Amino acid sequence: MKPVLLLLAVLACALGAAPAPAEPSKAAAPRVATFCPFVTDALAAAAGRVEIVASVRRSPSAPVADGVADLGTPHTPNTEVLAASRAEIVVVDAVMHAALVPKLEAQGFEVMRVDTTSVDGAFAGILEVAKRTGTLDTVGAEVERARSSLVASRSERPERVLALMGTPSSFFVMTRRTWQGDLLERLGYVNLGADASGDSRAPGFAPLSDEVLAGLEPDRVLLVAHGDVAAVKTAFERRMQERGIWRDAGTGALPPVVVLPPERFLANPGLGIADVAREIVAAGGATPSVATPPAGAGS
Repeated sequence: MKPVLLLLAVLACALGAAPAPAEPSKAAAPRVATFCPFVTDALAAAAGRVEIVASVRRSPSAPVADGVADLGTPHTPNTEVLAASRAEIVVVDAVMHAALVPKLEAQGFEVMRVDTTSVDGAFAGILEVAKRTGTLDTVGAEVERARSSLVASRSERPERVLALMGTPSSFFVMTRRTWQGDLLERLGYVNLGADASGDSRAPGFAPLSDEVLAGLEPDRVLLVAHGDVAAVKTAFERRMQERGIWRDAGTGALPPVVVLPPERFLANPGLGIADVAREIVAAGGATPSVATPPAGAGS
């Protein structure tokens, strides 16, 4: 009997108390690569809950954040660097990157498409990515804040504007099928080129013709330069003067040409849309119809 009791005592000491059940491990943060920089900006509100592992550059001279793989420019993202990033989800521009989607899916990436051609399209895309990454509570609040701030930026003066994208050698009208044209209408402006016929190579943009210009009487020209800003503005003004366009109206003077900074007006800014809106209103010398919250208010 004693040997049995001794054996039981030894076993009890060896085993000790039963170990507590292991706590379930937290799910790893989703690994996201984005071809749309504004998605990176939006997900920053949920830092730690989602990991941006790769991104294109906002502009050729603007490097990506430390620790993030550099995919190059949005027009030609580096898919080899993308593959090495071990991303799970890749967020792409639904129009610009449509041809890349089959290749990305064949490589095993989950591809999420974002509509960058309108304000609501960008907001909807951000919300879908937030929902997929489990960050809808935080990112959704930022989207609502951006919506409210955009409404507050609406101009009280319905100015007639002609919105152009230009290089020193060519100019295109920005129709309502671009995010810039969509934004102008939301701000209460009359976009004179809203319904211009587009160019299939650049959806939403229509080639600028003298025939189109001759029938327009803008209060102001908004010009987004692609390239040398001063050269683009000079080229446009020279074209108007040499061809006598708008010279028969009133004093014959050209309407004011306002050059909008390309780093903020070429690509859809996503949640930064309210800042861009305020800049447009300020460029026209108008005041918002409602007091505009200061940048970062409510954050």
